Amino acid sequence: MRISFHTNSKIAHSEKSQLIRYTILIFLLVIVTSLAACGKGDPIKDTTPPDAPVFTTSNGQAFNTATPVITGSAEASSTVELFDTNGTTSLGTASANASGNWSITTATLSEGEHTLTAKATDAAGNTSEASESITISIATADTTAPEAPAITTVNGQAFNTATPVITGSAEAGSTVELFDTNGTISLGTASANASGNWSITTATLSEGEQ
Repeated sequence: MRISFHTNSKIAHSEKSQLIRYTILIFLLVIVTSLAACGKGDPIKDTTPPDAPVFTTSNGQAFNTATPVITGSAEASSTVELFDTNGTTSLGTASANASGNWSITTATLSEGEHTLTAKATDAAGNTSEASESITISIATADTTAPEAPAITTVNGQAFNTATPVITGSAEAGSTVELFDTNGTISLGTASANASGNWSITTATLSEGEQ
């Protein structure tokens, strides 16, 4: 008669291996779930403001237009806003290009001096401090006609030359043109000096009154 004996050692070993595998799978699942949860969280937000813009328009520059073009540099792709003297009146905005350069054609400015500043806002919405200021001056075109010149040569004066010198006064820096009797024939031109004085040697005149 044969008698066989079986132990549970193989069964116990198999169950232990299976338990280890389950433990590893659960551990990996926990890791994957945690990583997925982290991926769904809020990204790190940019809260650092850009550097203040820098003007390349010269301080003290004069313009003969009420809408000058102001230029400068700032953080690439940031939005630059230009402000007038009080620091709150916006004169316009522009985007800095990939090299950081920007230009803004201002809103209409009054004549006289204006102190300008600028701020830059990045894509995250952070706004810089105000830039160093520059002062510009606006002097639009003069559309007011000067007063008529005055002739200081004595009325009725006789000359013994066909090309007399006629003198007078006018707005300083203005150009004076002298005309003959009919008011259309030009006898010459001259510039009034800083004191407003001018003199013109006429073109050749015929004898008689002019």
